[in-house]
Amino acid sequence: MKKSPNQLRAELKEIATGHLQINSFYWGDLIDATKDVVTYPLMNCYYPSGTPSNNTTNIQLVIEVADKLYKDSLNLNDVESDTLQVIRDIYNILNKSLRWKKIGKIQNATFSKFKWSTGDEIAGHRLTVNFILRDFSGVCDLPMYNYDFDGETPSGGCADAR
Repeated sequence: MKKSPNQLRAELKEIATGHLQINSFYWGDLIDATKDVVTYPLMNCYYPSGTPSNNTTNIQLVIEVADKLYKDSLNLNDVESDTLQVIRDIYNILNKSLRWKKIGKIQNATFSKFKWSTGDEIAGHRLTVNFILRDFSGVCDLPMYNYDFDGETPSGGCADAR
């Protein structure tokens, strides 16, 4: 892959750090993020699944933006409005910026709102993106030495990859 999950995490963390309406970033399950000390609004990201393809790796990327609710959810409308705007900002970055176009492209995307409590009462929006990462499909670039691909290489074979 041209970009690994660790590199994607770093890219998404940069978005969170640069966005003026996000105060924390977490990579992993949202329930684990809320176990730590979090400064809201929080941007949480992970990818639950993916599929390999020719010259691409397709991943399902989940991006959640959550904010803390007041007692009796009095600020729910404001939280939903603000987190939807932030989700839209992130979608635009992934969809339109040259930096992300070099990484891959959005195949499709959906968003949904959520509200839950597991210690912190939070609400927000979840953006689920089917993202196509640019990839290499050949065997010549693999970090292998002295392996016989049994004729599966281009004519002339591959130089040893070290």
